Amino acid sequence: MFNIIHMLLGALIGRELDSLWLIALLGIGSHFLLDMIPHWDVKYDRKKLQEKGEIDIEKKFIYFNFLLGIIGLIMVIILSRHNKEAHMLFGALIAYSPDFLSLFYAKCKNKWITKYVKFHSKIQGENSYFLGTIIQTSLIIVLVKILF
Repeated sequence: MFNIIHMLLGALIGRELDSLWLIALLGIGSHFLLDMIPHWDVKYDRKKLQEKGEIDIEKKFIYFNFLLGIIGLIMVIILSRHNKEAHMLFGALIAYSPDFLSLFYAKCKNKWITKYVKFHSKIQGENSYFLGTIIQTSLIIVLVKILF
């Protein structure tokens, strides 16, 4: 799922709740629930990851996700101005954090991160590029409308 979607839903959770603990719990939970929705995402060899613990992702996809993360953060900052800013930013960042943790996988072959990345890859709902992009674009539009 695109980072921007996780961030927007996390910001919505942060806007609606006062408890940082509850925002954190629901933000992380929302991340995994969103990932179960069939969507298009960066493709990698899941079988190789599950069997050997190795993952190969092209750099262009890492840059693409980074760019979407920056756009998502800018959107959350704009949408949160004068409206529970700290809670919305916290919700956005915490909802994105499961994907951020996965970025460390390539740098450190820690057994806990490997187990986490394997779990995270198993729950991903997959779809074609065309349909998956339509689903994600629709989610972005709905979340932005709700946040405005």
